[in-house]
Parts: sequence; C-alpha cells; structure tokens
Amino acid sequence: MSQLRLLFFAELREQIGHGEHAIDAVEGESVDDLIERLIATEGEQYRALQNSKVQVAINAGLSEKTAAVPPAGELAFFPPVTGG
Repeated sequence: MSQLRLLFFAELREQIGHGEHAIDAVEGESVDDLIERLIATEGEQYRALQNSKVQVAINAGLSEKTAAVPPAGELAFFPPVTGG
C-alpha cells in the first residue's frame, strides 16, 4: 500500500495541530472519503477540512474534493486566500 503526504497550511495547520501527515492510500477513495477516514481514525480536528471553503491540490494541481485520491503523492489543503 502506498502512502500519501498530506499538507495543511495557514489556519488549518493551527486547527489540526501540525502541518504534515502521512496516511495509506485506499483505492477508489475520494478526497471527501479520505477526510471522513481521517476524522474517524485520527481525530475530530480533521473536521476542519470539511469546510466548503477549504481547497485541495492533488500533486500540485487544484482539484475538487470529489476527485479520486491518487495511489501515492501529495494532497495539500488550504483555506481560501483573502486580501484587500
């Protein structure tokens, strides 16, 4: 089984408590499914990833949370950029 590298940025890093996590990939799993698995196995702090404004990049390309998780690689989660 391959591992995914999960990265958390800005306030997500603070809410989750760390900036990086490794987890085994599961064939056929979507990003939404992965988030549910993180909540169930790693803790409620991962519920922050369910916020509809949180964005995800799969292997450095922006993606939807309904997208399939790759068998290996990197998923980066970040809040929307705000500015003025």
